[in-house]
Amino acid sequence: MSKINRIPNIAFEGPQKIGFEILSIDSHDALKMKYLQVPHRASFYCILWLIEGAITHLVDFKPIHLVEDSLLFVRKDAVQYFNHSDTYKFRILLFTEGFYCKSEGDVTFLQNSLLFSYFKASGQQGVGRMSEQLRELWQEMEKEFLLRDEQFQSDILRNYLANFIFLAQRVTWPELPVIGPVKSGGNLIFEFRELLEQHFREEQNVKFYACKLAVTEKYLSRLTARATGRSTKALINERLMLEAKRMLIYSDVSSKTIAFDLGFEEPTNFTKFFKKQEGTTPAAFRDKFPLAG
Repeated sequence: MSKINRIPNIAFEGPQKIGFEILSIDSHDALKMKYLQVPHRASFYCILWLIEGAITHLVDFKPIHLVEDSLLFVRKDAVQYFNHSDTYKFRILLFTEGFYCKSEGDVTFLQNSLLFSYFKASGQQGVGRMSEQLRELWQEMEKEFLLRDEQFQSDILRNYLANFIFLAQRVTWPELPVIGPVKSGGNLIFEFRELLEQHFREEQNVKFYACKLAVTEKYLSRLTARATGRSTKALINERLMLEAKRMLIYSDVSSKTIAFDLGFEEPTNFTKFFKKQEGTTPAAFRDKFPLAG
């Protein structure tokens, strides 16, 4: 596949090179930062805390409207774009997978955390509110981050961050679906997500995923509806659409090539599917987004 640099990939460049950084940015600063002026991908996780004003932030092509004291959690490699017509001030916490993950369990947690997942309950979109406990943890992280070359600094920051994420997830998602005797060893919604990541190109049938998980289609749909507010089929379609949008923006390949890559037997079927989901054609969607020079 022929790739072009339409959307820049931003690597972590924190001053301490430990994989953790906290920045304070306002709307004037953002206009001076080249990568914030266009859609971009970050190779690290982001937690954005809006201090003042309002902002519309585009994450994987979905506009998310934030007000004061909102928290936005963005997974690595998501497409992000700021609305520069707004006036705002925010702090942003950046961290890499290498900083946070000290074990396989940490990797699994980050990958499956609904705070950073594209599986969002209706209206949530990875947005939470800054509580007093979360504010105190954030302030402790800022104080520790401003220290220089202190012993155990990385470990202390990592522990603060883990507590912040745990607390934020508990507040934002108080009732995650819990698996009983149907399947042991983890949460079915997470297992479904992993299967979908592996097979969404060639398998768009709910029956396939239900069989793989050893549950009925009805049970799986009830589970995904409770966890995300949407049916299993809707989640499959959303994942397919997300990949289609990324390919339209990230690459210069034709819609025909994208259609075949995503498992459509005919390009016209892909166009009909895309228009039904998005309300516009693939070509019109590609033309809609500003590109990096």
